[in-house]
This record gives sequence, C-alpha cells and structure tokens, in this order.
Amino acid sequence: MSDVNRRAAVGKGPEVTYRLDPDRPLVDEVRRVALEGLDDAIDRLRETGAHADLEDDVHEARKRGKEVRGLIRLVRPALGDAYAAVNAEVRDGARELSSLRDAHALVDTVEDLIAALDGNGTDDLERLAGHLRTGASAATDGVDGDDPRIAVARSRMETARAMVATWPGAIDVEAVAGGVAKTATRGRKAWKASRKDAGDEQVHEWRKRVKYLWYQARLLEAADPDGIGPLVAQLDELSDLLGDEHDLTVLVEHAERAAGTDEMAGVDGDRIVDLARARQATLRTAALHLGEEVYGDGVDALVGKLVDQWPVQSSAA
Repeated sequence: MSDVNRRAAVGKGPEVTYRLDPDRPLVDEVRRVALEGLDDAIDRLRETGAHADLEDDVHEARKRGKEVRGLIRLVRPALGDAYAAVNAEVRDGARELSSLRDAHALVDTVEDLIAALDGNGTDDLERLAGHLRTGASAATDGVDGDDPRIAVARSRMETARAMVATWPGAIDVEAVAGGVAKTATRGRKAWKASRKDAGDEQVHEWRKRVKYLWYQARLLEAADPDGIGPLVAQLDELSDLLGDEHDLTVLVEHAERAAGTDEMAGVDGDRIVDLARARQATLRTAALHLGEEVYGDGVDALVGKLVDQWPVQSSAA
C-alpha cells in the first residue's frame, strides 16, 4: 500500500507540502508549513498502533519535527523569543521517540553496510544484523499510542502547534536572508573545520548544519526552481553522505559498548569496527569533495542564490 493510501486508510490528513509559495504572504506561508508539519506529526502519533506501521510513523513524526525546526531557523530573526520556545518543544518531543527508532535505525545501518560491501566478508555483519533485528522487534512490539514516550512527544508537538498560532505577524525577506546567512555561515565553518579534522564529533556537527541548509533550500526553491533546484539536489546528496557516515559512528560506538554481551555472541567486534571505519573514510572523502561545490563560493553566494529571487513583500500578514 502506498504511503498516501495508507494514510487515508487510517484517517490521516493530506501530504505535507514543505515549500513556501512565493505568491502568498510570507508570514502566512511560514505558519502554514509549520502547522502542516506539526499536524502530520501529531496525527501519526495519535493513530500509531492502529496499524502495522509504528516504525514508519515514529520515523516520519521525527522527520516532521526536524523540518519544522529547519523552518523556524530560516525565520529566526523575526521570531524573537518565540523561536526558542517552539524549538525546545519540537526538539524535546522528537527526543522522546528516539528509543523507539534507534534500534531499527541500527539494523538499517548494518544492512546498508552489507550492501555497500556487496556481501563480501560480511559474515560478522550478518550475524550482528540478526541479533539486532531481534532487539529492534522487542523494542517496539506491543507499543501503541498510549505508550508514555509517544504520549509525551504528541503533547509537546501540540504545545508547539499552539505557539505557532501566536507568532509575530511580521516575517519578511530580510529575516529569511538573515536566517540563511546564519545557517550557511555555520555550515561553511563546520565544513572547513572538517577538512582539517574529520573526526566523529566534527563531522557530526557539519552534518547538522548541512541538514538545516537543505531544509531551507527546499523551502525557498519555488521562487527559482532552475537556480535553487541543483543546490537542493547537492545538499540532499551531501546530507545522505553525512547521514550514512554518522550512522556508522553510532554502529562503532554500539559495537564497542556491547562487547561481551549476548548481542555480540559469535560476532568479531573488531571486524565490525574495521569495516565501519573503512566505509566511513570513503563517505567522508566524498562528502568533503561535494562540500567544496556547495560552500566553495562563500556565504554571500549561497544567500544570493536562495533569496535574491524571492519577491519583496510587505512584512505584515
């Protein structure tokens, strides 16, 4: 069943449009996108357990939260104190869901690594994947919408939604330019730092900045699809590279932490770490090269590409 049909079957709303319409007042569009994202997350967390897709609902609810946080970073200069309050509710709500998602994400990481190696020398990875699947099933079996983690996450998202309705009525292109500049500056700084020291923490910091710039480029793309579209594609690819790289860091940490436990029975933990680190090196090299294409022309060029074609409007709704 397609995602659209499944959502209809369980009574969920329309698909979320994560894009600002340049032909409508900016403040209205920002509020619309925020509400659509929060409503989708809330609906998924309310309905989960009524069907077989709890893992998907948790994953998608967390994605909506990240998208909303990317949106409010875009217009942060105009939101004032409202930014911190909404950001905290959405962030903390998503964190409540981490334990439901992380076990399944680790299985995906191991399976992706096996695929990347084309099954060559992956016996230990396959044994580990089997152990992890058992643990992932145990982590979510019997979980439904009454689970305290889901209930708290839903409540925080609902609180954030109520806050959005009281946002300031003045969001203009200058605020957007300021938001893009801040995100791009932090991202470029993290890229340059990663070129000097491509350690786990530094690359993870860069990954977060890339993700936020990708969200913002998607939001602004409609004003200049031909100009912004290629950047969206580059950021999407870069985000995937760095996301896969970070997932391998999590795998390494898990393998080292789980050494000697039943989960690592029959598994050579050192072999797991070596395979993960080798794959990470490949991903980091590719990411740093693509980072040159994204950040090489500087922050002003990024701001210009993303904002210059956005129509100047009255700041009021």
